[in-house]
Amino acid sequence: MSFSHYKNKHFIHLTYKDALKMALKSHSCIEKVEHEKVLSMSPKFINSIRIGLKETLNKDLFVYNNSLNGVPFAFGKININKSEIIDDLERFNLTLKVSYMVFKPRLGKILRGTINKIADHHLGCLIHGCINGSIIQPNFDYLSASQKEIINNIKVGSEVLFTITKIDNHNDILFVVGEIAPQFYLGKKRKAQSSEEFSTIKKIKEEIE
Repeated sequence: MSFSHYKNKHFIHLTYKDALKMALKSHSCIEKVEHEKVLSMSPKFINSIRIGLKETLNKDLFVYNNSLNGVPFAFGKININKSEIIDDLERFNLTLKVSYMVFKPRLGKILRGTINKIADHHLGCLIHGCINGSIIQPNFDYLSASQKEIINNIKVGSEVLFTITKIDNHNDILFVVGEIAPQFYLGKKRKAQSSEEFSTIKKIKEEIE
């Protein structure tokens, strides 16, 4: 699996198996979608349907698709339900059923983002390594001391949970905006507590031994 910038989609390679694994993780917003579509193909692919399908379907990946209500990351199983040759247009049509793995963010949903930029008022992030996002910096006046410490410890490369508040679509390129999710603070607090508990248990064991 290799990633580049979302806009340079032709340099992104993500297998269907990779996308399935990503979908299993919490807060991925990746869903499996069975989709029927009619594909018009050049007659040059009449003897190499598989190559033609892959070449044609690959063009739809990593850009917003209205029919799928999201960004397709990969496709898997393809069933050809019907074929039709159109002499006048020198094309042939295939009616397909395709299994897609689709990134479908929705307002209010929680996402994981990897921080790639820290600014005064926002945190830049990448979602699934290929989609850009922006997380609004929280107002410190309303944070507890432990929450402030958690925010201050965020650095480039940190993974952050955020709640989606806005989704922009410009020329079929998605940009996701959000704010730090309460679960992020809770998760960090639990990890800190677990670390302290482990340290305490270790000390007790050492004293017993």
